[in-house]
Amino acid sequence: MFDNVNVNLNNLKCEIPADKIYEDALHPTVKAAGAIVSYPFRIVRSLLSPLEKWILLKEENVDKITTSISEKLESVDPSKIITPESYIAVPALQAISYCMDNDELRDIYANLLAKAMNKDTAKSVHPAFTEIIKQLSPLEAMILKQNKLNTLILCDLRLQKKSNPIGLSENLKKLSDAKRTQLGIDLYKNLSCLKIEDCTENEITTSIENLERLGILLIEDVTLIHKDYSPFENCKTYINNKKNVKYFQELAASESFSLDQKVKNIYLESEFALIAKSAIVTNLGKSFIEICVL
Repeated sequence: MFDNVNVNLNNLKCEIPADKIYEDALHPTVKAAGAIVSYPFRIVRSLLSPLEKWILLKEENVDKITTSISEKLESVDPSKIITPESYIAVPALQAISYCMDNDELRDIYANLLAKAMNKDTAKSVHPAFTEIIKQLSPLEAMILKQNKLNTLILCDLRLQKKSNPIGLSENLKKLSDAKRTQLGIDLYKNLSCLKIEDCTENEITTSIENLERLGILLIEDVTLIHKDYSPFENCKTYINNKKNVKYFQELAASESFSLDQKVKNIYLESEFALIAKSAIVTNLGKSFIEICVL
């Protein structure tokens, strides 16, 4: 059933003889057999050894890609399996070669190529998708797979002027009820309560901001009233920032501690606030996720 898949992919391969690669790369340095190789050269050669291994295993990698795509096309009518457009497939095949050892990214590329080879979905595969994947980290791929098309809840942590004399944030019915006031500073922006194994909160925030940069997400100062923001109270970033603000507020209130009066007033007249936000999936993001992730 999938013989034609192999043929189609092989038609797109650009074979570069391994000996030619080595000749071009090493000729300026290696003058003759037995020549003394410089120490920097040996370091670079050692660091590049994984790439050398990939070159030697090129055919095996192509087979692995083909197998992965074939599995994704198992339920597709063979008559609907087509040769992918070269402006989609060639960049994707070139790019996938750099992430063969990462399951998350390799799977996203395989989804892209499989959709490009399905007559029913080929027209929905945008050439920009390959460029987007090239700028994704494995963590960002995991976030997309975990969250799919759902809107993410985020928050900013602020030290801001109290909205009234008794303060607001400490007397809220819901954590997400606090509003951003004009006077204040952001202590941390775009905190997420997503939990991904072996990933820090800061790493997840960085990945979400990159997804916004790529046009997949749009971060807005919009509270999702149907969402529960209370899990943020268990985030280390929230706990540490709130603890730090409380510490300096107590110092400011203490007459025994010498502190500039202006600094004292800032802490005494301010409160720690969580400002609820959200990150929606854009139209481009929906198309990308439907083609490359789902």
